[in-house]
Amino acid sequence: MRLYVQLYVAFVAIALLCVVSVGCLAVMGRERSWSDQAHAFAEMWAADLPSEPARLERRVDDLAAFLDGDVALWTASGDLLASEGDVPFGEPGGFRVRGGHGMRLALPDGRMLGVQTHFHPRRHFRFAITLLVLGLVVAVGCWPVARRLTRRLEALREGADRWGAGDLDARVTVRGGDEVAAVGVAFNRAADRVQALVVGQQRLLANASHELRSPLARLRMSLELMEPGPLVDGSVAEIEELDAIVGDVLRSARMDAQEGPHDVVELSLRALVAAVDEAVEVRGEGVVTGEERLLARLVRNLVDNARRHGTPPVWVEALDGGFAVCDAGPALSADEAERLFEPFYRREGHAEGVHGGVGLGLAMVRQIARFHGGEVRYVGGAEGSRFEVTLADRG
Repeated sequence: MRLYVQLYVAFVAIALLCVVSVGCLAVMGRERSWSDQAHAFAEMWAADLPSEPARLERRVDDLAAFLDGDVALWTASGDLLASEGDVPFGEPGGFRVRGGHGMRLALPDGRMLGVQTHFHPRRHFRFAITLLVLGLVVAVGCWPVARRLTRRLEALREGADRWGAGDLDARVTVRGGDEVAAVGVAFNRAADRVQALVVGQQRLLANASHELRSPLARLRMSLELMEPGPLVDGSVAEIEELDAIVGDVLRSARMDAQEGPHDVVELSLRALVAAVDEAVEVRGEGVVTGEERLLARLVRNLVDNARRHGTPPVWVEALDGGFAVCDAGPALSADEAERLFEPFYRREGHAEGVHGGVGLGLAMVRQIARFHGGEVRYVGGAEGSRFEVTLADRG
């Protein structure tokens, strides 16, 4: 349940409890005051009662009409003097009957007056309506209070979600000077520090990767000027692999520094795969949108991975919103499939330099896919292994 709903329900419950309590206290207080007032009124009313039966009967009728109930007057021994309605004789004090309640009062001259009220649904209905209106007023008044408080918390959560999703420029608007505002200030301060840290790290990584390529190029040129041989050839191969790693790191750092692809073009899937490897079969027709250079690298990495670690044949299938690179190799376990996309991860028995690669190929595939607003996932089944790539529609 949303926080503002919880707060609102709590406010309304408290308000209803207050309304019910006030109503109960009002009824209880009314009963006590009615008893006191009834004794005072009875003494005043009995002070000038006539002795003639006819006039006495009229006075009792008038009192019954005034009280909208039943009235009876008895002697001290219980003989009925006059009455309007049916009031039972008994000991002085309050009593209840079906449909109402009443009271018998001992008058100063020894006689006894009995009064019994009638049940009037309209009167009780008006009281219930009054309590209901009071409860609705409190409920309506509580809503903006609860909503105003939780709306600021929701804005704080939305800002944290945007920042956590990778938008390091996301900040929350701070209003007021209460605890919620203090949390917003603390979040913005922490986001500033983390953003400065990440940007500094990205720049350092990009600069270091760029600077490494120059000495590698000079070292390779020096080796190529030497007499060819197994040692020289092996050293050149190591330099090429190191240069590829540096290139991947530099490419990754550049993507981290950008918000999305810049040179976006629409490419035929068949033409994209053919530019990477003409021997790979393409099943179906499809179109992909993004940076051609990065998408070609993504396809090349997946095809190379299928050739190195899978089982022929290798083919590409067109999918709705993307494509899949498949091979006939055995399926992997769920844990190992997820680890495939970790940087520098190599499966057991696939040592560096033996099967090729250092474990950056699939990590780069995932980064390129997410850079284009998409995703990549491994799917293994009886027919083999497949890497499904989805890309955002930028049309």
